[in-house]
Amino acid sequence: RRFPSTLPCFQRIRGMSDPLEGAQGFVDMYGKPAPTFAQEIKAHGFEAFVVRMIEAVGWTYFLDDEAYEGHMLGQAELHMTQHRTEVNLAKVVRGRFHFSGEFRAPALHWFLTCQWQYDLKLLKHPSVTLEVINALDNEGNSALYYCHGEHYQEGWDCNKAQMLELISDNRFCAVDFPLMPSYGGGLEVLALPGNKVEALLKRNLALPVTPATKKLRATVNSTREGCSILHMVCDEILIERGKCSVEVHAAISGKHVASLMLDGCDIVSAVELHLKMPDSGETTWKPWKWGNPLKFINEHGALLDSRDKIECINYKKPGQQPCSANSDDDGVAAQVFTVAVRSEDTSSVPAA
Repeated sequence: RRFPSTLPCFQRIRGMSDPLEGAQGFVDMYGKPAPTFAQEIKAHGFEAFVVRMIEAVGWTYFLDDEAYEGHMLGQAELHMTQHRTEVNLAKVVRGRFHFSGEFRAPALHWFLTCQWQYDLKLLKHPSVTLEVINALDNEGNSALYYCHGEHYQEGWDCNKAQMLELISDNRFCAVDFPLMPSYGGGLEVLALPGNKVEALLKRNLALPVTPATKKLRATVNSTREGCSILHMVCDEILIERGKCSVEVHAAISGKHVASLMLDGCDIVSAVELHLKMPDSGETTWKPWKWGNPLKFINEHGALLDSRDKIECINYKKPGQQPCSANSDDDGVAAQVFTVAVRSEDTSSVPAA
């Protein structure tokens, strides 16, 4: 659904400076001065006005103090710092975005969509109770749906830090992770730690079976565009790639060649690339001989294919003599290395 913008448009008058109180220097299309911040929150309420400005930022494409919306959100940030107890993040507010539509949700959820300049510790605000942090909007979306820094045109900018903070809160139990369209096509990869997602899933499954928790418990089976949490894990959208410590030795002499830190989902050809073009301090190996192909075996003696995944190196069984010639090598002697994964991050997809 796409909505026309009904918000007033204010422009800054060049050469005028703004005091902290209000928006002097901003005028509308007729030259009338814009209302001050104090006037706006008195007329609309603080929470509703902030959501209105966040909504407007979705139309103006940027958050900039030179723009009226950016200036007012800066004032809101100052207000939340100086008058924290006067803010009610439990208040339900209606808002709408150009990209996704109209929703009614607690002010907390809307505030998560704005990348504030400072850490306002929203989840630790006294008004954010167990009920508020787990509240679902009128469309059944949890606060996870609101963890983005922008929301307009053709995609979202995922606020991973905010989402990570949310799922790390022991009170939070919703598991309806969003599918975020990417500007270049496809989807934004959330890349969250597997152990954090697993802990969240366990909290959801441990919820008491009562009418009050029915909708929250049901988020474990939520689907977006037919995509479940299992699909998101298998398609490597949800869980971050695990980092593997890879040790490389010369197969014959046993001399240590390199210590590499690679993604578990990388393939063996990445090892060859790092050996040929090493980063500083990554390898002690002398440059390879031009024309001599590189071959890699694991500690079981299994010859590794260039397309084998790093995280599967240790598990491949012997199937070909490690030094046998390959027709693609034109009979040229190969340089052979033993490769072993010494440690795997527990946040990797296989571990999860």
